[in-house]
Amino acid sequence: MIEEYIQEAIGFYTHASERLEKNLASTSEDRLHWSPSATARSPLAIAVHCGLAVKGMTKSLKGVEEPSPEMSPADMDNWLREQEKAVTTRDQALALLHEANDEHISWLRTITPDVLSGTTNLGFGPMPTKLVIHIVAGHLHDHAAQIEYIQTIYGDREWRM
Repeated sequence: MIEEYIQEAIGFYTHASERLEKNLASTSEDRLHWSPSATARSPLAIAVHCGLAVKGMTKSLKGVEEPSPEMSPADMDNWLREQEKAVTTRDQALALLHEANDEHISWLRTITPDVLSGTTNLGFGPMPTKLVIHIVAGHLHDHAAQIEYIQTIYGDREWRM
């Protein structure tokens, strides 16, 4: 039972990551750093954000690093945006994402029934770990959709499903 659940979670996560990578790969070099407004993330920044966020969420899931109760979502966003500036190329973003993927999938493979039936705090209060596992993948899917939307803003209407 748990093995099936974990395999499904890995499949959902892998699909989300592949979707994000496909969208980043289909973003032309001249649009990689483009965003529709001064406060919006570019496709590259979205991918970097995802890599950093997955690494942070995986640390929380592992119990290595608890979210700071003093850090508001706005503070977290500001911190992430500062970290994102260090990654400036598609290859760097993909390397970060692959590293985050490896760490997250490795963690998923270690889940025991006790861990799965417990709770985890990603900074929004305790939630069932069974749900949190899917929040990580959902986060990637949501941001992949953002890249798809940005592509439509600058006129790219090709479907890459």
